[in-house]
Amino acid sequence: MDRCRGGARRFVSIPWPLTQVRWDDLIQGQVEVAGEEIEDFIILRSDDRETPVYNFAAVVDDASMGITHVLRGADHIPNTPKQILLYEALGYPVPIFGHIPLVLGPDREKLSKRHGDVALHEYQGRGTCPRPW
Repeated sequence: MDRCRGGARRFVSIPWPLTQVRWDDLIQGQVEVAGEEIEDFIILRSDDRETPVYNFAAVVDDASMGITHVLRGADHIPNTPKQILLYEALGYPVPIFGHIPLVLGPDREKLSKRHGDVALHEYQGRGTCPRPW
């Protein structure tokens, strides 16, 4: 991106349709989002490196790898209409989406790979075998 007069960055705006974005979710069934509910979003950060943001990077990465099915947590449903619009704008085939319910820990927080992190020495203290064989 070039800098405009006065130091402001230029940006690329894609005209999003104000029609509904629909997809048949493998788990949720038919999902529809009104065009008015899809807020404008950026695809590149305005930092010095102009790095891509998640929605843009995910679409380009998945398309370049030929991903046909995207299965992820239901907390990503709001990303899906934006990604579908990006797939279509870039001429990529839109994958099949499936959004699974979130798995919560005993503290009712979203379970993740970092949930309840344990230090390596604690695993050793529990007698966890250091080798898988």
